[in-house]
Amino acid sequence: MRWNSPFLKWVIVLALFLYGGASILPHLFPNYWVFDLFSNFKVQLAFGGLVLFQFCLKYIKWKWLSAAFCVACLLWNLSFVLPYYLAHPTQIAEKSAGSLSLVSMNLLSENTEAERVVAFLNEEKPEVLVLLEYTPQWDHLLDGIKTTYPYQKLIPQDGHFGIAVWSKYEMQAIQTHFGYPDIPSIEAEIRTPSGPLTLIATHPLPPLSQNQFELRNKQLSFIARRLGELGGRVMVLGDLNLSSFSSHFEVLETGGFRDSRKGFGVLPTWPANYTWLGTTIDHALVAGNLKVIDRRVGPNIGSDHLPIIIQVAIPQ
Repeated sequence: MRWNSPFLKWVIVLALFLYGGASILPHLFPNYWVFDLFSNFKVQLAFGGLVLFQFCLKYIKWKWLSAAFCVACLLWNLSFVLPYYLAHPTQIAEKSAGSLSLVSMNLLSENTEAERVVAFLNEEKPEVLVLLEYTPQWDHLLDGIKTTYPYQKLIPQDGHFGIAVWSKYEMQAIQTHFGYPDIPSIEAEIRTPSGPLTLIATHPLPPLSQNQFELRNKQLSFIARRLGELGGRVMVLGDLNLSSFSSHFEVLETGGFRDSRKGFGVLPTWPANYTWLGTTIDHALVAGNLKVIDRRVGPNIGSDHLPIIIQVAIPQ
């Protein structure tokens, strides 16, 4: 195929339409699950826009019109990404004596590389740990490190929705459900040396159909509503199966939660083995007077998700 062929020009025009659709349709029609999937990939769409812009300038007859459309979509995608790299002084704190370190990781139920998980936990030494896809097999594989965490709430299940919270501090925890009885979550009050906070550990359904999409959104709405009932210092940790860029993530922010990524970067966690496709479906949200000291992602532990690491300041 020649680079100046009419076929190539039509391919670029088609790519422009697809690029515009992937950029804008998730926000014009946020209640359709297929469109919402594209909202997960704002970083990739921004980079794709740069490439498409070059092709428009070189090969399209109406180069400035097509390039302007491409730039408009590119800037739209960047408007979702850039705030994560800007300073957020009201959210970020310096190191503090009153702090808490937490890790959340989706183990992947089929994963058997327990040695990588244990090595990571021995290195990080989090004070509170949230484990997703926590199966009876994982419950057994992690027996050796359990004694480090005297307070535990364990809900091991076969499949993808077992869950556990381990804590080094006194904890009162209950199994709860946010709108869907087959998916357990954990709500825990943790009595840290700097004062109590409430932790919600959760793992909604993946939006692989319209029904699952609506059940996921319902669960997020219940969690946002629960913050209004609890008040005070609350955190949500887990695989929420949507990115920070989705229109449906706004229900959590409107409800009073803050995305701990802001000021630290996008920090993609999934898929772990395809970093170029990475997006932000694993979350640590904070509310009340909690501030974020550090926010990172961990190494590959054999799962399709990377762990998330967060340290929060707890004002006394």
